[in-house]
Amino acid sequence: MPSRAAHRPAPGFIETWAPHLVVLAILGAAIGAFTSWRLGQEHSVAETFPLPDGESVAHFRPLKALPAIADRWSDAGLVAVQAEGVRADGHVDASHATLRDPVVRYVFFRPTGHGEGTRIEVVVLPVGLDVQFAKVTQTVNAKFRLRSEGLVVSYTDGLRPAADEQAVDAPRCSVARLWGAMPTSTPLPAGTRANLTYRLDQYRLDFPSLGGGYVFDNTCRPLRSGRSPT
Repeated sequence: MPSRAAHRPAPGFIETWAPHLVVLAILGAAIGAFTSWRLGQEHSVAETFPLPDGESVAHFRPLKALPAIADRWSDAGLVAVQAEGVRADGHVDASHATLRDPVVRYVFFRPTGHGEGTRIEVVVLPVGLDVQFAKVTQTVNAKFRLRSEGLVVSYTDGLRPAADEQAVDAPRCSVARLWGAMPTSTPLPAGTRANLTYRLDQYRLDFPSLGGGYVFDNTCRPLRSGRSPT
């Protein structure tokens, strides 16, 4: 008489693969969790965004673009705007900017309590440029590369703002208006470029090629000149 074992049906698909499917599901969940954790760590250090509508790296208007950029961090205050090579119409060419040598830089500060907060720095970099970031602390261990989408943002936590890093009102003056308000005796040469700084509710236009500069308040009124560039 044949044994019962001889007539036992072959294991089905589920019986055969169920243990393997469970292992794969666990591995998939673990990989997904690790990827999310890793991305969270990276985004706590740096991330990238496209330029605001109407702006390009080669023709970027730092003051014009500021409201769209600031909207990303409604809980942070503006500290400073810095731009090099600004033309009279307010645009700069950031085509050759690097992370170490940016042409346009914004600084924001987000309070987190007890007098500390996060410094948020935004720079304009050529689209497609690879930049490397690294941060190792007790809670963060991240080293990675970003491919610029136009705006590259870095975050530094646990800082106390310096005396000249206080939140300021949004700038109300365009570069063209500041340019026109300069108390120069003669027009500046065509193509003249300036370095622009907006900090502590004041603007400063410096002219490296001419050896002078002006300071304005947030009503676009000249306050003083380091030395007239003309």
